[in-house]
Parts: sequence; C-alpha cells; structure tokens
Amino acid sequence: MDEVHWSTRRRSISRPGFWQLSVTLCSTLIAVGAYLVIVHTLDPQSLGIYTFVQWLASVALPMIGIGTSRRSSYQIIEILRRETERQAAGIFHFLWYRQWWNILLYCGIYLALATLLARIYGALTSLFLLLAGLAAIPLLLSNIASIVLRSLRRSNLLTMLHLCGAISLLLFISIASQSNGEQVAAFLLASSLAAMLTLILAVVCVAKHLPLRNAIQPGFYMQRRILQSLKCSLLLFMLDFITWQHGELLLLACWRSPAEIGFYALSASISAATMRLAPTFLFYWMLPLYLRYIPGKHFANTYDAFVKTSCAIVFLAVPICIVMMVACPFIITTCLG
Repeated sequence: MDEVHWSTRRRSISRPGFWQLSVTLCSTLIAVGAYLVIVHTLDPQSLGIYTFVQWLASVALPMIGIGTSRRSSYQIIEILRRETERQAAGIFHFLWYRQWWNILLYCGIYLALATLLARIYGALTSLFLLLAGLAAIPLLLSNIASIVLRSLRRSNLLTMLHLCGAISLLLFISIASQSNGEQVAAFLLASSLAAMLTLILAVVCVAKHLPLRNAIQPGFYMQRRILQSLKCSLLLFMLDFITWQHGELLLLACWRSPAEIGFYALSASISAATMRLAPTFLFYWMLPLYLRYIPGKHFANTYDAFVKTSCAIVFLAVPICIVMMVACPFIITTCLG
C-alpha cells in the first residue's frame, strides 16, 4: 500500500532534473557576471542612476502586466492546460492583444511618473528614463510566452530561453562596456536589446508548439474567467512594493545622492540573494534527494510538510547567513573592488 501511495505521489510531483538545474545555475552565474561588469565599469554615481531608473521602470509591472503575478500566472496556466491546442492558441492571442493595451497604460503612467521624478531628482535625464522603459516593455510580452510554455510543460525549453537571455545580456553588456560615450545609456540600451532578442525567441517557440493560424478565440465566459484570474489585489501589491520591490528607493531618491542609492541597492540585492539561498537549496537539491533515496518517508499532511520544511529552511539559513556575514566584505572587495 505504501509503495502504491508513493508511486502515485511521485508522479504527481514535478521536479526539475539535474540538467535543468545545471542550466538554471549557469544562467544565474552569467547574469551575475553581467552585473559585475556593470558595477566595475560605472562609477558610484552612475551606478546609482542606473539602478534607480531600472527600478522605476519595473516597479509598476506587477500591478499592470499579465503574468508578473505568480498567483494570476498559476491560474492562467491551469486554464490553458484544460484546453486543446487550438483553444490555447486563441487564449494566447487574447492575452497578447490585451497586454498591448496594458503596455499603453504602462507607458502613460511611466511617462507621468518619470516627468515628475525628473524634476525632483535632477540627475535623471529623459534619455535614461526612455531606455529603461524600453527594457521593461519586452518583459511584459515575454511573460505571456512564458505562461504558454509552462502550460505546455516545456520547462526545459523555458530554461534554455533564460540561458539565451543571460548570454545575450552578458554579450551586449560587454560590448557596451567598451563604448566611450555615456555608459549608463549604453548599458540600458544593451538590456533593451537582450530583452527584445529573448522575446523574439520566446514567440518563435510558442509559434512552433501552438497552431496560431488556426486558433479558436475564447468565448465570452472564458474571457470573463481569464479576466477574473488577472485581477490583482491593491493591498498585496502595496505589501509587495514595500517589502520586496524596495519602495524606499522612491524616498531615498529625494534626499540622498545617486552614489548612496547605488550602494544601498547593491547591498539590498546581496541581502535578497542571500535570503533566497536556503529555500532554493532545500527545494531544488535536498528534497529531491530525500524523496529519491528515502521513498518510505513522506509527509503525513500539508501541515506536517509546512512545519518540517520551515524548520529545515531555518536550520539552513542560520549557517548560510553567518558565513555570508563573515565572508561578505572579502567577496565584495574581490568581486566589486
């Protein structure tokens, strides 16, 4: 009975394989390498301006864009998995055209906010704000392609797209670092080109797996169901804005210099990455090994799984944080100068 229960449980759990984990780790290291090139090239003041305009361009995406919220993405993926390929292609068309209206709304809000902040924060220029916005717009469309590929269970293909995006970003950033002009504008343009190239590859992949020319458009009730799943809570957005989106940068930009903002954003990024190490290590490495080599041991219920995984994350986080606190000065001095 235990063997039957375990086999059923095992088939219902989707875990990334070694190849997918290796590619994900490789793309993460490449993206970190691109960021190191930016930090080494820009002076503290330029780094602060670069960091702030990128934050300004992406901070409103979770409220406006389709697929930027994990909850809404999961609901749309579940809807797509129940439909045929032609119906899924019609839903893709529906989401794609609706996202263009969201992009127009985003451009209006972004231009108004950028104009206001450009007067308050004099170091910003309209060129930097424009290039940062151009880098964020392809992300809105890439999210639609990402949702479709996840619904088709093409996680390996999605992982390869992330790797291609990281490689193209590092390539364009390396080329931009050799320019003799305005480095901030060059790096923002490089990010825009990398995001656009990744978007083109993602759309090509979707076109290969869905019959877009023979799509069946969703009916009225299906459209209402999709729109209902896209609704985003303003309270959750504000909590996310304050906790994870570094909303304090908006206030710091009014009273602190760009160099101070750059150092603050850099330290916040390192802290956030350190916080993600323990859950990532647990869910992608320890739990798969635990489930594979000790098949007779499994969680009794959801509450038991929550308690045990939370305790495991705490026991992992404490030594990781201690090591990072001790080694962080040496790592920053070695990698960033």
